[in-house]
Amino acid sequence: GYTRPVIEEIKVYATRLLIGPDASSTAIKSATPLRDLPVSVEIVGTEIIESAQFSEFAQVLDGYTLASSTPGERGLFEQIVLRGFTDTPYYRNGLNDSLGALPVHDLANVESIEILKGPNSAIYGPGEPGGSVNFRTKQPQMESAHAIQAGFGQHGRFRTEVDSTGPLNADAGVAYRFVGASENADSFRDFISSDRRFAAPSISWQPDDKLKVLGAVEFIRHEALFDSGTVAVGGRFPLPRDRYLGEPD
Repeated sequence: GYTRPVIEEIKVYATRLLIGPDASSTAIKSATPLRDLPVSVEIVGTEIIESAQFSEFAQVLDGYTLASSTPGERGLFEQIVLRGFTDTPYYRNGLNDSLGALPVHDLANVESIEILKGPNSAIYGPGEPGGSVNFRTKQPQMESAHAIQAGFGQHGRFRTEVDSTGPLNADAGVAYRFVGASENADSFRDFISSDRRFAAPSISWQPDDKLKVLGAVEFIRHEALFDSGTVAVGGRFPLPRDRYLGEPD
């Protein structure tokens, strides 16, 4: 007669890979686990930002999310595409930060980035159906911590960052945090270079577990030449890719 073959037991082990926190405060304005949200949310945490040495938001989008970035005003401003829509609103700690032309976001003081996709983002402000982006910044801490780091890359890029936090008045629940960054870089394009300075001081007051007041200021200065690119003739680029056609002065 027929004998059914015996299959040995097979065990499969897997480790869940998280690119950020498993809870979001963007979708419904409260810290809710992602599995309980009926909307699409992507979160990139500080571990990814720091380990990959990202300094600009577009680098995070291209590497770890399904969103994409497009060149803004000659490369000096950000333009994010969510589900085909380009007028993506920005928030910083839940407050609207998309007024006027936005320079390239520096990530030195960013704790995590929450990307809410779809028309659900319209209930919090601008009615763009593509979605919205919320930057959660690093908060002042009552425990003192200080860090400084430096890095370099191609085309003469050199960047330094400093991060300092601690109590100003421990009895009153007052703490501070200062994050600063400086970056210089050249380019593969003739005459093109950039010089960026960033500073973000903040102070928090937390008298009890139910109340916390945060005051924060950000300053960014980005100096660079406008670069409109090169020209195409008959679908081809006759000029060298490093040729700059603007006025270098």
